[in-house]
Amino acid sequence: MLDPLLDAVLELHSLPGESEAQLLARLRQADNRLTALYRRDDVMALDAYTDPLIRAAYMLRYLPHYTLQLGDLLKALEGEAQVGALVSQPRLQHMAFGGGPAPEAIALAVLHQQGGGSHLHTKVLDQRAGQWSDCWPISSGLAMSYSQHPNVQISGLQGDLIASGHLAYRVVLLGRRAVEAERDAVHARCLQLSELLLGELRRGGRCDRHLDAKRARVGD
Repeated sequence: MLDPLLDAVLELHSLPGESEAQLLARLRQADNRLTALYRRDDVMALDAYTDPLIRAAYMLRYLPHYTLQLGDLLKALEGEAQVGALVSQPRLQHMAFGGGPAPEAIALAVLHQQGGGSHLHTKVLDQRAGQWSDCWPISSGLAMSYSQHPNVQISGLQGDLIASGHLAYRVVLLGRRAVEAERDAVHARCLQLSELLLGELRRGGRCDRHLDAKRARVGD
């Protein structure tokens, strides 16, 4: 996954006449800024992801890690009947709350492909969806090449879930922090999987400080 990810990031962010070494130097500087922001817990407050190089650094540093972490969660749940019923559907749609570059799409594509799935659509619901959208073609391409899935699409909706006035309850989807949303027919399949994943997270405690920094801040 790392080689095609690096190639795609370099292709997206290279400037005319810029050597690969010069671009890598700019990415290292962006990675240093991103790491410093995480240490100060300032990523959300400073809206750092408006900088495309920060997003690129995030992709290189965290996308493979989160993909494998979410893959572990899904693997642990593979024997659950509800999960099997979901991923065995030829066409599967799901939502990733605060999904950023959508590592959920890559992790879920592996399981869906193994179940014979033909079409996977990840809808990212994120406060910064407009910024992350330039990363989704990379993630969808990785999802298909990494899992051999025939068709993975990623799209998004921009909005602040935490500030919304209609939030009704909390869910976790593929390891993300609990957020509140209305339960309706569009979300029903996602929520079944969310409840199972929440239980797995509580049993396994599979969260690190990077996930803590990325989670949405919601009141207890």
